[in-house]
Formats: sequence, C-alpha cells, structure tokens
Amino acid sequence: MFRVFGRHVAAGLVALAVTAIGVTAQQNPQEHPGQYSQADIEAGSRLYSGQCQLCHGPTGDQITGIDLRRGQFRRSTSDEDLTKVITSGVPGTAMPPFSLQPTEVSSVIAFIRAGFDPAGTAVKVGNAARGRQLFEGKGTCTTCHRVNGVGPRVAPDLSDIGAARTPSILQRALLEPSAVMQPINRPVRVVMKDGRTLAGRRVNPLRRSRVTRSLDVGVRAVNALLTVGVGQRVAIIAGSGVGKSILMGQMLAGVDADVVVAGLIGERSREVSDFVETRVTGELRRRIPSSREGSLSRSRLAAHYSSESVKESRPHE
Repeated sequence: MFRVFGRHVAAGLVALAVTAIGVTAQQNPQEHPGQYSQADIEAGSRLYSGQCQLCHGPTGDQITGIDLRRGQFRRSTSDEDLTKVITSGVPGTAMPPFSLQPTEVSSVIAFIRAGFDPAGTAVKVGNAARGRQLFEGKGTCTTCHRVNGVGPRVAPDLSDIGAARTPSILQRALLEPSAVMQPINRPVRVVMKDGRTLAGRRVNPLRRSRVTRSLDVGVRAVNALLTVGVGQRVAIIAGSGVGKSILMGQMLAGVDADVVVAGLIGERSREVSDFVETRVTGELRRRIPSSREGSLSRSRLAAHYSSESVKESRPHE
C-alpha cells in the first residue's frame, strides 16, 4: 500500500511528485508525463505470466499480506523500491532475484501499476518525501485539503485517499480535477444580501463530526428543555396555526451563528413571502441567503437538495 506521512495520503501526491521531479521519457507515446505506455503494460503482462504468476498467482494475491493488483506490498512504496525487490530479491524469503533487463523490469512494474489490466492505465509512483514537500509547499494543497485531522475542510479529506483511489485516478484528479470530481465534493457558492460571498463544498453526511457542543438558539425554553447541539438536526412538527413560523423566526433571530440557512419546503408563495417580510427583518435579513422562486420552478426534492447543499457546505476560512 502507498503509505507515507498521513497513512495513505502519499498516493494522492504520487503523480504530482513524479511529474515535478521529472522522469525518464519512454520510447512509446504517453498520455501524460510519468505515465507508462500501453506497450510497457502489455509486455509486463507477458513477463508476469512467465516469471511471477507461479508464486504470486494470476491476480497477485496468492502470498499472504501482498496484493499486487491492488498495490499492497510489505516493503515497497515507490517504483524504485519495486525495482530493487525484483532485481535483488528479499533475503530470508521465497522472493529470489530476477535477471531481467531494465526495460523488462519497468514493464512488469507497469503491469502491476495498471492493476493487472493490459488495457489499463499505469502511473509511476515517485518519491513520497518529495511529494510531501510539494503538497505542503509549492502545491499549496494544505490551504484546502485536510490530512489526519490537520488542515481546513474546504476540499476533500485526503487521509485515506491512497487506499480509496489508484495512482492513475489520482494523477487524473491532479491534471483534470473536474473530470473525476464526485458529486459529494462539488463546490457550493452563496452570495449574501450584503454582497459577501461564501465558497466551499458539500460535506459527506457520513463524515460529520460528533455532536459535542450545545447551540444557543436564542429561546430559553428550547435551550433548557430541548437542548440543541452543534451539527444536530431538529424537526419542528405541529398542526396549522399553532406557531411554527413564530418559533422558527425567534430561533433564526436568536441563534448563535454567522449565517443562517432557512429552507421553506412545500410552503405556498404567499406564506414564504409573509415569513420573509415579517420574520426575517433587520440584521437577520443580512445573515440569511434566500430565494423566492415560484412553487412550480422546482420540485420539493430539488428545493430540499439545494438548501441541504448550502447548509452542508464549508466556507473558506
């Protein structure tokens, strides 16, 4: 597995590190620098079948603790490490040295990096220490990404990215970020009434922090009898005309928050207008981004999704 300074985050820097330090160009055409050619992968497939399959198995997982197809090794992380293991063997184990030409060794590694898929894509895995320098320095990755609890939440947490994605996918994410962006990571932008802009991303609901702090909602009865925690969801359910809007307006006005997101789903247009005009006034109106689109302009599900996207977004710090 690709492990360096943050459990598996090293793999996330693999393509960036290799591209930055420069690699020896292949004779065959490549889609990107640092990427093995298709001819290398196909040649490696043939060599693996003849030289390695007997011990490692057809899918590379026949030896306990090693899964070549998934990139899990006992001692190796970079392509240079794999080259040493292949050419020198591992003393005291059943792994012997192989007398292969440098191009042949490179081909075998290309096949492994392609996930045992002759038609796949293989990326060279570079020096992890150099990758960390780029991640924290010139790449300015730490201004957005979080690793092992350190850093902002503007962009996805990369603590386990090396275990979740292959080097080829990570390289593409660096070169073409929008092409492989998952819906949960799409950016969210909110323009406040005073002109301020909040930019962030949706947060995976399965990765929310534990509820450990109480939230002052500005209503003493709620604070005392139905204490709300930061990050907790609370539903206000009651019949018509009993004061749901009044209570919501009191909580919106008194809650200890910089920005308040109010999603009135399923309400009629006149009720929404009345709520905005009578309950959202003064300073509160400047803190609440709102939309007054007609009830037929979007479905209730789409409206709920939009409000949740804004609520779950993390603003730039």
